[in-house]
Amino acid sequence: MTVRGSGLEGDIDVQSYLERSFERGGLLLKEEELPREFFLLQTGLAGEMFQKFTTYGQKLAIVVESLSSHSERIQELAWEHRKHSHVRFFSDTAQGLSWINSE
Repeated sequence: MTVRGSGLEGDIDVQSYLERSFERGGLLLKEEELPREFFLLQTGLAGEMFQKFTTYGQKLAIVVESLSSHSERIQELAWEHRKHSHVRFFSDTAQGLSWINSE
């Protein structure tokens, strides 16, 4: 899936995120690096990213400082993924990097 007009430079391509993860041994994305559409679950972008990272066994840490500024469904999604083996939400970068670097 490619998202255009997200407010970020260029297109957001889930496959390119996955490739970066393979190169680095996991991927940390901060809220400001993700398009607004990621947080609108009806677009399917978050679901596609979660599925790809899970299928390929890659870790994806998503840093969102204040989940309360997002929809109730995003908050639920973050809670549901608190112990997920491949996709987790964190409130700060250090926690996310620590998880990615753990075995």
